[in-house]
Amino acid sequence: MVILVAEDDGLTALAIEMALRTDGHEVLGPTGLVEEALQLAQSRTPDLALVDLELADGGDGIQIARQLHRRYEIPLLFTSASAERARAHVDVAIGLLRKPYDPQLVPRVIAFLSRLAHGELVAAVPRPLELFDPPRGVAALA
Repeated sequence: MVILVAEDDGLTALAIEMALRTDGHEVLGPTGLVEEALQLAQSRTPDLALVDLELADGGDGIQIARQLHRRYEIPLLFTSASAERARAHVDVAIGLLRKPYDPQLVPRVIAFLSRLAHGELVAAVPRPLELFDPPRGVAALA
């Protein structure tokens, strides 16, 4: 999969990137800047986006989510400790990875979403993941 990572914490972003690449995914970014995230998505449409709600440039992950949803209708996961804020925008995201989480678990979360998209019955949602109801866009991962 091609995965856009919009995360402004450098160590977290690097750990996510390494875990995803090790698992065979192509990573766009990571970036902590709104405009750069949108440019990366324009250069190569991602299959999935991981978007932090609060970015380094004072940018808002909601802005990225709305643009990605409008332009490409790709599945998106928010990453944030602010579950209430993320839940207020269920119209543009399939769920939330609640911070803090172990970046090494991200490939497992993506594998879970892929199985879900292919109609497989899954026993349990991985711990850091909260799926919104209904999880919009999961089918696009199939």
